[in-house]
Formats: sequence, C-alpha cells, structure tokens
Amino acid sequence: EEIHSCEVQLRCKNGSIRHVLISSNVAWKDGLFIHTQCFTRDITQRRKNENLLLLLNSVSQQLVSELDLDVSMDKIAQMLVPAFADWFAIHLLKDDEVRLLKIDHGGLPKFKEATEYSRNNPLRLEKFKPKSLAWVLKIGKAVHLKNIGPLELDSLAADAEQRRILQDLQVTSVIMMPMAMKGTIIGAVSFMTTSSHTNFDEQDFRFVQDLVARLAFSLENTRLYNENKALKAKYIREKENKW
Repeated sequence: EEIHSCEVQLRCKNGSIRHVLISSNVAWKDGLFIHTQCFTRDITQRRKNENLLLLLNSVSQQLVSELDLDVSMDKIAQMLVPAFADWFAIHLLKDDEVRLLKIDHGGLPKFKEATEYSRNNPLRLEKFKPKSLAWVLKIGKAVHLKNIGPLELDSLAADAEQRRILQDLQVTSVIMMPMAMKGTIIGAVSFMTTSSHTNFDEQDFRFVQDLVARLAFSLENTRLYNENKALKAKYIREKENKW
C-alpha cells in the first residue's frame, strides 16, 4: 500500500538523528510486483525549530508565573538541561562585580569539578581574554564557538586549571550571550555542549538571543519588584515608629 509523508527518524553513520518524511508507492503489472519508488524529505531543521519554539514558550510561561527568582531559575534550568545544552549558567554584573546567579548541568558527575571551579573563582573584569565570558560581560558582544579546538580553549579559559577542566569535559560548542537593559549590560548567559550533544548552530544562536532577552526583562522586573517591596516595608516601619 502507499505511504504518504510518514514521519520517522533515521540514524546517520556519525550517530546523529535526522527527522524525515517518507512517501512511497508500488508499481504493479498484471498483478505482479515491478518496483517501488520512495521519496525521503529531510525536515530536521523544521522539527528543531518547532521544538525550540515550544521550549521558548515554556520558559516564557515560567518567567511570568513565578515571582520567586530562585524557584523560577531552577525550573528554567531543568527545561534547558539537557534538552538544549549540557551546561547552563547565568552571571549578573553590577558595578564591575560579577555574581554567579545560576549554574546547572543536570547533576552529571563529570561537571562536579567545573562547578566547584566556577563557584570558587569569581570572574574578574580587570583582565580578560578575547571571546571569554569576562570579555562578553565587559564588551557586551555575544560569542558563538561552533567547534571548540585548542585555540578556542585558550580563549575560553581564564587559567591553566580551567583549560584542563574544559578539555577533560570535551566541550564541543559554546554560546555566551550578554544580557542588557536600556543599553546597560546586567549579566551574561552561557551554554556549553560536550561530545554527548550536537554542536550549536545558527538556529540555536537565534534561540539563545530570544531567550536571553526574555530573561533580562524578567530579571529587571524582579529587581524593580524587590526594590518596591523594600521601600514599602521601610515606609511602613517609619510610619509605625512615628506612632
């Protein structure tokens, strides 16, 4: 019987998975099978775009449904890791001081050393290498490294220890995106893939751009909400003291 646009997954020789639509029919003559003709259409990019859009919508819903920043970041990290990346981190910048807000890697043991390094070695903006995370925070330009080689590792790593850690993790691709509000850099979001993930492409980069813009807007709203809450509490205290 005929098959029309049957969606299946094909495993390539390199282990990657492609999403395809298959259509096929059979040529018969006097009741005898002659041959089939089969058409395969690659829809991998279309399917990926649909999945990224669903992921972006889920993150957006989470950002508007939860006022507690820590809870919201935890849930968003669970959405992004490992579905989109192996490593996800948010750094905030204020008065040239960098604070690690969130870091997530799905609890994989191989990231333990990298996590400890990040927590014990705060970023410093006095000195930085081109295309490093400190460079992204200071200059305000995004970095997209599709294929990590020795030269890229040298740029990413702040010192020899961090370079060794990144090399041991077999980092294959990186996206680091600055967060800005009203022309001011307020932080940066970084994503990494290792050998267990496909490398970040232009589609992934555009997704991160949109995602980070929404994160920045949400973080700014949270900051304003907390400031307003603190001012209100201060006003109430001062009023009570007067009485």
